[in-house]
Amino acid sequence: MADSAETETTETEGTEGTESTESTEEKSVPQSEVDRIVESRLARERKKFADYDQLKERAAKLDEIEQAQLTELERERKAREDAEARANAASESLRQTSFVRRLSRQQQKPASRTSGSSSSPWIRRG
Repeated sequence: MADSAETETTETEGTEGTESTESTEEKSVPQSEVDRIVESRLARERKKFADYDQLKERAAKLDEIEQAQLTELERERKAREDAEARANAASESLRQTSFVRRLSRQQQKPASRTSGSSSSPWIRRG
């Protein structure tokens, strides 16, 4: 039995040595082949990003257009706010004038006297 155990060990050792030699042979690839594989892979990657600069320029132009539109929007917003302020001021002035005319009619006095000047008879002076 001892002889058969030694034989199995020897066979196992012999097989392992052959496998490691074959795997070493499979792994050894000429440098030129490795260079070709790497170059091929790099070329594929470069191709993916070939238009990067063009996309970058387009994005910059889009940003400029958006900024111009935003500026235009801000100008329009400011103009609208100014128009609303003028409309509110005119409305308030009309409301005051209407109030003074109604008050003068009630008191039977001419409206020119109650136009809101500093000589108004309804303003108390202390």
